[in-house]
Parts: sequence; structure tokens; C-alpha cells
Amino acid sequence: MQKTSNIENDTKVNYKVIINPLGLELLSDDKLHLYIEDKLDDGLAFDEESVKLYKAIVADQQKTSGDNHTYNPVNITKGEEITNKNLQFDSANNKMTLELPETNIAYIVEYTAYITRKNVTLNNNVKLVGSSVPETSSQDEANNSVKLAAHSGAMLRPSKNLFYSVVVKKTGENNTPLEGANIGLYSAKDESSLLGVGVSGEDGTCVISVKNSIVKNYETLYVREITAPNGYLLNRDWFEFTKQDGGNSSENSPIATIQNQKAEAGKQGRLTVYRYDENTLEPLSHFQVQNLHCFQILVMNNLFKLV
Repeated sequence: MQKTSNIENDTKVNYKVIINPLGLELLSDDKLHLYIEDKLDDGLAFDEESVKLYKAIVADQQKTSGDNHTYNPVNITKGEEITNKNLQFDSANNKMTLELPETNIAYIVEYTAYITRKNVTLNNNVKLVGSSVPETSSQDEANNSVKLAAHSGAMLRPSKNLFYSVVVKKTGENNTPLEGANIGLYSAKDESSLLGVGVSGEDGTCVISVKNSIVKNYETLYVREITAPNGYLLNRDWFEFTKQDGGNSSENSPIATIQNQKAEAGKQGRLTVYRYDENTLEPLSHFQVQNLHCFQILVMNNLFKLV
């Protein structure tokens, strides 16, 4: 596989992936399925409607080298478009998964992502999942760093005709901008209602962009921090706003400013405890802990034990 990126107007990235140009059989078991998987970098808003899957036309002419060895030329063009696609997108992880219907032909995949924060890194790696060849068989040549320090505000928003965008400011003590916080957009005060995720940049700005169709049935939305920057305590407060007030908000008028405290010795932390049935692993309600003084936490097989 080979994935390449083309930056357009410093606002969006057009990707192209060439798959299996030699037409090899990539599955050894016909009961399995073959997918490409692309986890986009933080600060890129994936446009699901932009995905195009084509059967590739590979030149069958072979050229002969001076040693009489033959090789296939890299002359690959788009053929018939496959419109019935099995496409999935995990907004929480910014990951696209696309099934390849046949396992022994060449494909070209094209799709677009919009740049939503400064200094975005474009990683041209893509995985081939389920194949008999290694998942990381794509070329690992171009890790392009896009520097957008001269642009801000509306320049780093996807088109409002396609996307609903909100802006959150991330700060520490003394309003210092914080980079690297994951912040979620929710349809309710419930972690299972997650609609999309953004990551704060070096200036503390976090843009969360989701397709308009995702939020069309909601009037009230919420943001909440998912993971805090390194060295800071997680802020678990919910921030509520109306869809109209938050849509395509600007860097100068964010819908929320989320502040973190440094994680220092002697400061209080917060522990969330969930109770499950031992046999069925179903969550149990009416579980309450009062006046808990935790002197030690033991971690065994990923389970916490309070002592």
C-alpha cells in the first residue's frame, strides 16, 4: 500500500491510498474480511462523505531491465467506482475503517480531512487489517508537518455547510494555555453519548468538529474533558450550551474554558469506582461509598483493590 497526502489552501488534506497494485490474493481464509484502517491525527476532521473507493487499472505492460528482469511499472489509474461501501468511522478515536469487497484486485481510495488546529502532523501510514501481509505494509516515508502558525480563527474550521464546530479553551493555573487535552462533545450528560473528540493545541485551543447530520436532532449539547494534559488533574465538570450558541464558535469566543490544576503531591485526586456482577459482569446500581479513606490502591490484573 501507499498513502499520499496533498494539502489544499492550508485548510484541508486530500488523501490517496493505492492498495495491492500487483493483484495478489491478500486473504488465506475466505471466511475473513479485508479492511483498510486509518487513524487520523489529532486536529483533523474526517469527512465521511468524501470517501471514494475505486477499482484500480494497472498497466499490464512490463518493462525489461538491463539484466532481463521484468517488473511492473507504477502506472495506476482510477477505474470503476464502488458505490456500495462498508464504511465505518469511530469519532472517539478519529479512525476510519473501510472494507475491501474483493481480496485479489487493486484499489484506489480517496478521502478528505479538514485541518482544525495549528501545527498538525500528517501521518501517511495506513493499516491493512485481516490480510496475510503485515498490517503496517504501507510505505513509511512521509510524515509531513503542517505549520499553520500564521492562521487562526475561522481559517481552522471546516466548512459550516458540512460540519458543526465548537471551540473550547484549555488552560492551567494563571490562564496558561495547555496542549494535549482530549475534550469530548456530548448530546447528554452521559459518557455514552459522545459525538466527537478534539485535542487542544499549543495555544490551548481545541476545535471539535462533527458532521451537521450528527447534531441535527439536538438543541442542547455538552463538553467535558476526557483526558488531561500530562502533569495535570482531570477536570470532570460538564459544560452545557445550546447548539445555536456553540456552532462554529471562534477562538476569541469559546463555548467553554476548561481549567486544570497541576498534579502535585499532597493535592486531592478523584477515584471513580464502578460495581459489576461477578458472574455476568453487568453493572450494578445503588452502589454508594461514604467516608472512604483510601490508604493504598493495589492493582492486580487491571482490577483496583482499595485497602
